[in-house]
Amino acid sequence: MTDLAHIEFFEEYLPGFIGKALIPNLFSVSTAFTIDLGQEELGRWGLAIEKGTLTEIRSGGIADGSFTFRLGPDTFLKIVSGEQNPQMAFFTGKVKIDGDMIQALKIATVLSEFFTKYPYKA
Repeated sequence: MTDLAHIEFFEEYLPGFIGKALIPNLFSVSTAFTIDLGQEELGRWGLAIEKGTLTEIRSGGIADGSFTFRLGPDTFLKIVSGEQNPQMAFFTGKVKIDGDMIQALKIATVLSEFFTKYPYKA
């Protein structure tokens, strides 16, 4: 997969889910967070979820977000393609979390279910 796959995920694939529930009946989750891919050319990306619905994708991250996931580009592609469980990536040291750890792990569970149901194919 090329580096372009990372950007395509945020600019082409994920926008198709804006305004939609990430997983059914998940109304209790509202947060904003940043995903930092650790390479300047791949950037930082901010996501906002309101009542379980993806509402925003922002290049550059979200300054007032609850937490940041920091991970390498290879781990990122494995997670979004459904090949790697986000929680296992965290517990094996492939994902670092800055900020609200409890909220981040809650979102990791949501994202795991989402990427299992809707894996990204670069």
